[in-house]
Amino acid sequence: MYAYNAFGLCIYSEIRLPEFLPFQGQPDIIIRVGDIKDLSHETINGKERALGYIEGVGKFLICEGREIIVYPLTDQDPSVVRPTIVGSAMAAVLRQRGLLVLHASCVNINGQGIAFMGNSGAGKSTLADAFHCQGYRVLTDDVMAVVSTAQQPMVLPAYPQFKLWQPTVDALGHKPEQLSPIFVGADKLCYRFEEGFQTTPLPLKRIYILAHGSEHSIKPVNPQMA
Repeated sequence: MYAYNAFGLCIYSEIRLPEFLPFQGQPDIIIRVGDIKDLSHETINGKERALGYIEGVGKFLICEGREIIVYPLTDQDPSVVRPTIVGSAMAAVLRQRGLLVLHASCVNINGQGIAFMGNSGAGKSTLADAFHCQGYRVLTDDVMAVVSTAQQPMVLPAYPQFKLWQPTVDALGHKPEQLSPIFVGADKLCYRFEEGFQTTPLPLKRIYILAHGSEHSIKPVNPQMA
């Protein structure tokens, strides 16, 4: 098995996941391939086990915060399942472990985690990458895991990669050799950065919810809406 670190956990995987950082230790989570094609939602306990299906990709069973079982569809390049494993499947297994998981990016600004949320295409990755280009360290681009402590909520480091569309790549000046499709045949690109990754947890200071508008502005959100 391959051994990795992400979200402060040691992950063993039968599937190569170059998004994660190499690591050695006792596994907290195991990712393996298994025949779960006949499982249905009716037979799954949502608290201890969760079943997901991505058309054209495969089935994913998440068990008790400790295991992800992957059933890839036949005749698929192995890279096709990777975005789901490191994205929604990891989000599910982290929730089973009791963490708050948000679809957000997060950067280190003055030693505190500043997060950006929003709908798909709102600019979460673009904004985090822009901060990274200015020398700020990044905790996560996509899945933000938050653990509660006695003092304050802490954001856990995910892995050093952005998922970007071509216009963002062009605007921020990334070189073609720094990029590759997130899987074979995909339009979206991954940019793995070697420097500027925040490797230790940080206190979550603020969350910005991104939205399109006619002018630039920042408005506070009242507690009821939050």
